[in-house]
Amino acid sequence: MNCKILVLTHGNLARELVETVELVMGKTEGLCYRTLPVDADLSAYAADLEQLVKENCDEGILILTDILGGSPFLQSMKIMGQHLHKDVELVTGVNLPMLLEAAGQTGLETSELKAAVIRAGREGISDIRMKLEGKV
Repeated sequence: MNCKILVLTHGNLARELVETVELVMGKTEGLCYRTLPVDADLSAYAADLEQLVKENCDEGILILTDILGGSPFLQSMKIMGQHLHKDVELVTGVNLPMLLEAAGQTGLETSELKAAVIRAGREGISDIRMKLEGKV
């Protein structure tokens, strides 16, 4: 499976985010996700992630997780530790602007893609009252 961007979240958020990106932009090559249901077997989850990263790390893979310190993040950190000399990047705080940016990018190196999605995630947050009042 070709997976350049791997979205990992608690519950079904990862699936919903990816499906929303595809609703807006159409089928997106290289965008994958894994959900973590409440009753998940963490050993099986970890093995699945390890296999997915192993299959894609030579081409480069950007892992986007929901929250720092959560199970998807912790499993990703373990995997990164096993692939330190490979092209594996990890960013927390995944949101829709980040994924829309990622879906629109082709041919970027993993580190460039990481920078682009972080920038898009930050820029996707706006205080509209401040903007309307001209304070931003």
